[in-house]
Amino acid sequence: MALAFCLCMAEAILLFSPEHSPFFFCSRKARIGLHWAGQTLAVLCAALGLGFIISSRTRSELPHLVSWHSWAVVVERVPSL
Repeated sequence: MALAFCLCMAEAILLFSPEHSPFFFCSRKARIGLHWAGQTLAVLCAALGLGFIISSRTRSELPHLVSWHSWAVVVERVPSL
């Protein structure tokens, strides 16, 4: 999930910045396509991470959302949806 939000999401947003994007030489249409690809990759990585978390908690038979860390993640991630 960290990979999704730190790398994919940030790069997908920075694609439209003319100074900070490694794809500044591409046309606007190409950057829009890369932006959608980055956003899609971020969603897929986040879903995969969430799937691993749920699988791990279910396999170990531990309850979900009982630690402060899990609630901190919920509070931080829900507004980004």
